[in-house]
Amino acid sequence: MNQKFLTILSLLILKTIHQKAPLTNQKTEALPSDTTKGSTASKNHYYNIDYLNKLPPNKNCTRRGLTWGTTKNCKYCKFGICQISCRGKPLVNNTQYCNRYNGDTICKNLRPLLCIKKLNLDRPAYEVNSNDPYPSIFQNYEYYNSWSGAFIRKTKPVMGCQIWNKKHADKICEYEFGCGWKMARENDGRYKVGMSLNVFAAGFFALSGLGFSGEQFYGYGNLGHNNHETWEVHVDSNEHQEWNRFWIYPRFFFFGNGLCWNGFQDGFNFQDFKNTTEQSRSAKLEELKKNPKLVEDIKDLDVATK
Repeated sequence: MNQKFLTILSLLILKTIHQKAPLTNQKTEALPSDTTKGSTASKNHYYNIDYLNKLPPNKNCTRRGLTWGTTKNCKYCKFGICQISCRGKPLVNNTQYCNRYNGDTICKNLRPLLCIKKLNLDRPAYEVNSNDPYPSIFQNYEYYNSWSGAFIRKTKPVMGCQIWNKKHADKICEYEFGCGWKMARENDGRYKVGMSLNVFAAGFFALSGLGFSGEQFYGYGNLGHNNHETWEVHVDSNEHQEWNRFWIYPRFFFFGNGLCWNGFQDGFNFQDFKNTTEQSRSAKLEELKKNPKLVEDIKDLDVATK
């Protein structure tokens, strides 16, 4: 009886060990470093700015997107915050403010993407007694000094027409900076009537009656808003100086304008984006093949878009 019991117990133990042991031929989930075709990681290059900038132009490259800049006032660097604005520097073509209704910058151009990570952080004790760079005739100081409660950063310059839609832009921000980062909107700033240097600072986002601002706002971050530093280039280059303006999502998105994509597109359909880029790539390859001197360009394009 005891021998039979021990035999059954041994079999049960062996069965349990066998079930828990990993099978050597069992398929495992693709790791983040895996670049095999069809893996989750293979989609990540569609969020990689270096990859996107090598893709051939598409139909959206003739559109105009909205850009903002930074204000030149650096008096609040001690807080580690900066102010971004429709009228920030450098101006569009060094002469124009932003245009949220029709866009202000050709989407084929390279501009950083403004990303934001909202954390409902308390408002630092900055002054609320100026509209700069807006005319003093606008007396709504709180509106023009709104607070995002967030960190803001800008990516490397990216061709606007290679951003498929808002969700794709959010994925680019996440790819660049990590979880919780998204493309910033014009109306990410909040204000409270009556807020001043110290009034309505602590516990800011717990207040009722917060309004939305769509002209400029503060956030934690240094975007080169004092000397308009550029991306590894000299500031005497007008084209590269404009890299200090950045793509931002307009508050009037429902018009479908002011974006480098159709504002009515919902979500990011990876397969649609892939099909579009493949069609553009095929057309570009056919064009290049007509000129035998561009064989090297064909090879470069082939490597860059796979």
